[in-house]
Amino acid sequence: MIHSNGIKTHLLSRLAGTGGIPVVWHAHDFYSQRPLVSHLLRWGRKRVAAVIAISEAVATDLRMVLPGTPVQVVYNAIDVKEFTPAAANGTRLDELAGLSPAAPETVRVGLVATYAKWKGQDVFLRAIAQIVSGRLKQPVRFYVIGGPIYHTTGSQFSESELRSLARQLAVERHVGFIGFQEHLAPIYQALDVVVHASTQPEPFGLTIVEAMACARPVIVSRAGGAAELFTHDYDAIGVPPGDAAALAAAMSDLVHDPERRQRLAENAVRTARERFDRNRLGPCMLKLYKHICESATGADDFSNGQELNEAGKGMAP
Repeated sequence: MIHSNGIKTHLLSRLAGTGGIPVVWHAHDFYSQRPLVSHLLRWGRKRVAAVIAISEAVATDLRMVLPGTPVQVVYNAIDVKEFTPAAANGTRLDELAGLSPAAPETVRVGLVATYAKWKGQDVFLRAIAQIVSGRLKQPVRFYVIGGPIYHTTGSQFSESELRSLARQLAVERHVGFIGFQEHLAPIYQALDVVVHASTQPEPFGLTIVEAMACARPVIVSRAGGAAELFTHDYDAIGVPPGDAAALAAAMSDLVHDPERRQRLAENAVRTARERFDRNRLGPCMLKLYKHICESATGADDFSNGQELNEAGKGMAP
């Protein structure tokens, strides 16, 4: 069989002359809002036996774009031996940000994301402004971690733009900026609270489960696939996308409630290991492959996707 992992190879699989070999598409994004891509995928699905979606939100989107094509959810997975609980080393964040060491009892809150504008760094900074405008009962320092990844302008922030916004909001002295980091586990481990602030629905939300596996309480912008990864106030906190006031309230609550942070962290590790350990991914995919190949030889009928759904439950919530 052929497992295609990107839009270009999805379309090339139509042209490859694969004969009776079954083709599986792995979908990592939303397509319904991209008319040209949707049209091309409908044209290219002739030989597709099934489509794998990385979340229920992506699966719902795919069923609109490719009606009648069997779709199965298999969540992304992480290495829980790499992303694991460890003692915080917050001073490392201060060094990376070029800041003087924070006070010993400082709570560190960070957003880890590329500088795409929909990742919500501006919302994060506006939420910080609401927190520091009041009287802080607990010393706190915030970090914006990441960098631009595109060559085009307009779709992402520059660091100078974010620093300028921090100055306008009078939060510059409370915020450290750290560039792109290849190894993120030590970053999560150095934070006391991790923030996900995307203003648009995420297909999945890898930083969320990585931080959860590191035993860090996470505040999640609750939309799209990201909303499927946690249970509110059990292993993470959900807030409405783009709502700086709600984000500020959630951050403030966690900053001032160490017991709640600890409870969320303990449950987060359990969720990450049970649902997103990459050791579950291989057996799940193999089971799907076997069912798809049996279908291609006429051993099974996958016309309604029912058997495919059963095969993929190894990574379902």
